[in-house]
Amino acid sequence: MIFRQRDRVNLLDYATTLAQRSSLRNGNTAVNNAWADAINDAGGQGVSQIDVPAGDYEADTDTRLENPGFVVKGDGLKSVFRKNGQNSLFRTLGHLPIVGGGFPLTANVPLRSSVLQLAPGDAAELVPHRLYVLLDETAMFAGNTGKKGEFIRVREVSGGSVTIWGFTKLAYTSASGAKLVPITWTEGVGYQDIEIVGDTSSIVTSSNSWQELFQIDLRFCFRPQVKNVSIRDALHAGIFLHGCYKANIDIYEAKNFGSNTTGTDDPASNDGLPGFGYAIRESSINEGLIASGLAIEQCRGGYDTPSGYSDPTLLNYGEPTGSIISNGYHRDARGAAWGTHWSGYGIQFVNLAANGGRRNGITVRARSTFVDGFKAIDMRGPAVWLRGGNGSDPSLRGDYCCVKNVFATETNLGPDLESSIDWREMGAVVDEGWHNTVDGLEAVRNGGGVLSIGHNGIARKGVYRNLTGRDVCQLAVTTPDAVRIANANTQADILIDGLTVHSSDAKVRHLVSRETAATFDNAPIKVRTDNVSGSGYTNSKLRSATNDKGLLPESGTYAPLKIGTDTNVTSVIHLGAQFSRTGNTVTVSGKVTVNPAAAGAFITRFSLPVFSDFTDDSQLGGILRNSNGDVTAIVIADAANDCAYVTGTATVAGAKNCFYQFTYTIP
Repeated sequence: MIFRQRDRVNLLDYATTLAQRSSLRNGNTAVNNAWADAINDAGGQGVSQIDVPAGDYEADTDTRLENPGFVVKGDGLKSVFRKNGQNSLFRTLGHLPIVGGGFPLTANVPLRSSVLQLAPGDAAELVPHRLYVLLDETAMFAGNTGKKGEFIRVREVSGGSVTIWGFTKLAYTSASGAKLVPITWTEGVGYQDIEIVGDTSSIVTSSNSWQELFQIDLRFCFRPQVKNVSIRDALHAGIFLHGCYKANIDIYEAKNFGSNTTGTDDPASNDGLPGFGYAIRESSINEGLIASGLAIEQCRGGYDTPSGYSDPTLLNYGEPTGSIISNGYHRDARGAAWGTHWSGYGIQFVNLAANGGRRNGITVRARSTFVDGFKAIDMRGPAVWLRGGNGSDPSLRGDYCCVKNVFATETNLGPDLESSIDWREMGAVVDEGWHNTVDGLEAVRNGGGVLSIGHNGIARKGVYRNLTGRDVCQLAVTTPDAVRIANANTQADILIDGLTVHSSDAKVRHLVSRETAATFDNAPIKVRTDNVSGSGYTNSKLRSATNDKGLLPESGTYAPLKIGTDTNVTSVIHLGAQFSRTGNTVTVSGKVTVNPAAAGAFITRFSLPVFSDFTDDSQLGGILRNSNGDVTAIVIADAANDCAYVTGTATVAGAKNCFYQFTYTIP
């Protein structure tokens, strides 16, 4: 007789002799038949858990271990499942909602609506507090086969009016087939205290097609649980979620994902099968995932959000919403250590790290993403890359995002391996989206600068606060600037509030540099800078490109730098300077000790607080002199060096404290 505990079965109970048990436990006999027996018996007994004693369990290469709703519990990671070849290892194929059925809406649903309209007879069929899928046949966004959809919970029904909890995240139209579709969940699915080992030497088909090569495949599950699970050598995603609600992943290790085949699937390529070797992948409609305690190593990414797969077992509607990915690290990532693709809404990345990697720390392409407490070190690319554009490119939707408390050291160490981007010329955070906020960024000894805005010709209306750079621009050659505004949209307003940069090796050129681009029209970009300061930079505090008159009123102090070679001057010591700017006019005043070598004419030059591309000496004018007139000079524009040119006469040699004031324009 097989002994069964009250609420669980044991996988080894389905091998009746000691030899069979040993063969099953050491992998000589495939586990599939014993698994099927355990599942059937557990279902018949009303048991919720299948215990897996310590051992190496080998699964057949071309079949799956189906899990219709049980907790699989191992013995503290000593229970190892091995899977080679095609198909997933574990799969829960939940109840696919019947899209052809459901309850049609009788009126359009605006964005952020809390009331839906149905025929009264259909509305009466709805059950308060139950979840449904709201969908229509409109594409989620242009260029993608995924369609609109989201989970909604009914609050109350009155006639044909259905009030829901919360608000809709998208707009729906009755003419496009908007409807509510019932959903039946698979409950009770879980995996705990097991290790899974795949086989990355397998040769696989094209990486761009739908392939079931997951280690844990969860579809239409209600609150599935994955706890203390280790997965290594997976061909595709370690944990795949589709149609799941409030999944929980806690203490999860993933290592060495992707195919080792050659050609386009080679691990050296981000676009091959390693490109789909993500530790966690949420596809299409999901809501409320919480993933924490993540130890990821040598995967394409720790988390990802694809959409648009076409397969009869999938519901190709909706996107992941409200997921929280927290408390983890990714070492030596093959692509971006963390991030999203184009689907996703309200995804949160909290207290994560990236250490080493072929690309960048986090790539965000999904709208309203939140990043808080991120650390990146030794990355080829930036710590954070926000890729947006408000729909101008359907695959880039990283707009209305918030990035807070980022620490980046030794990032931006090389050019991108698969594009023309040279990360050494860009910042630790690169923002290419609309209406994004960066609040709290510290960059230390990076190859590039602190922050890059633009690059794609689309970025606009960003807010950037509390930025710090220490010895940045270590490898930058063309644009060694702490903050670089390049190719930003011409109608954009940008606020930079709080930038402090210290350079001990004089590798930073400008603190803030605004560049020209062929895409600009006559409407100037407006950049407001407050509380910008630094030391050790070699040129200007604020560099503004030709014909850019959009910098708003500004004032502050700066430390002038000597430019070029002096004439008849032993030394020049600047004792402090201040400036104010309104529009394209800058006024400067300060104190300097000038030490003429001898009585007679002298010349000296020094830098400006805001860069100006002078074309004529009349574009700057002022005077310099000491209190008793021993030193008198005029200050004019030096068009060759774009600096202040001081030429005057000293009646005696020796150091004299002088005062100066001048005004110049940005042509």
